[in-house]
Amino acid sequence: MPLKKGKSREVISENISKLTKEGGRPRKQIIAIALSTARKSISENISKLTKEGGRPRKQIIAIALSTARKSKKPGKRKSKR
Repeated sequence: MPLKKGKSREVISENISKLTKEGGRPRKQIIAIALSTARKSISENISKLTKEGGRPRKQIIAIALSTARKSKKPGKRKSKR
């Protein structure tokens, strides 16, 4: 079954659960596969922005990583009391 592309925690979690349901792999390997898929997604964003041109490399990386942070859903923080 193909894994979802993305770098948010939700996508990584869904990929881990898909691989777990398939079975046949150790837990550490499943996590490594899911994180590797997320890294590839970030590098694809970087390569797309690089091909567009006109921006310095540091700015391209910052944009690619900020899109990764924006894809998370904001949640309520629990107080420590």
